[in-house]
Amino acid sequence: MKCSRCGAENSEDVRFCTACGAPLDASPVSGGGVGPKDGEAASDPSPAAPAPAPAQSFSSAAQPADPGCAQPRPQRSTAHVAIISAAVAVAVCAGVFAAFLAFTGSTSSTQEAAQQSTIRVESADDEAEEKDEAESTSNRERVLADAAKEDEADDADGQAVEATPQVQAPAPQPAPEPQPAPAPAQEPVASGSGKQPFWGVWIGAFSDEANARARASEAASRGFNAAVYYSADWTNLNQAGYWVVTCGANTSEADAQAVLSQALTYYGDAYVKYSGSWQG
Repeated sequence: MKCSRCGAENSEDVRFCTACGAPLDASPVSGGGVGPKDGEAASDPSPAAPAPAPAQSFSSAAQPADPGCAQPRPQRSTAHVAIISAAVAVAVCAGVFAAFLAFTGSTSSTQEAAQQSTIRVESADDEAEEKDEAESTSNRERVLADAAKEDEADDADGQAVEATPQVQAPAPQPAPEPQPAPAPAQEPVASGSGKQPFWGVWIGAFSDEANARARASEAASRGFNAAVYYSADWTNLNQAGYWVVTCGANTSEADAQAVLSQALTYYGDAYVKYSGSWQG
């Protein structure tokens, strides 16, 4: 709708011009009168009187008395919408940033709390290790103290034993060496005496009887039952015929070995031999 005052275009739903504030007439302006009916004379046209302005319903406090001084109603423009949109976008961005900061702070707080928890756990572990080490050291010290007390007790017992007079046992005397029992002195038998086989401890062989009897007398003086035999009279002796001397005529080899251990003291070449059967 065009304002009749300033000629500005206005929308159909406004009552006052947005440019000058003048009231707008909603009724269309007639361009001419109705033509005469048929048979009637046409009257002289006269200029149409302007339609009276509609009565104002506004109070003096809300609307000025002079319509020409009315303030124009502000119109929402595209710039206002853009500013509002920008403000909303800024507010949204600020809210997102604030949420990000809050989330970051919460994450940092969570990490810090986790680190503090880890530090507390490590501190607890360190305290437990220190406690175990202290207990181990205390146990070692206790063991050492007990060992020291035992050593002191042993030393005290040793000193008490040393203070007690000891009875000296007599020193052991060496046992006397067994001496061969002296045999009754006998005259060495001549060759051919005694015909029972025997085990002899032979201490010499001579080609003449006198030397053999001298050796037999010497053995007899040393306690042996010495005797002289002619070897050819016995099957197991030298058949070439020697005068042999023995320290005794023993019925068993064991008895002869017992005599041999004594005969070796004086005659290093003594030996035991069976006489065999008598064949003289």
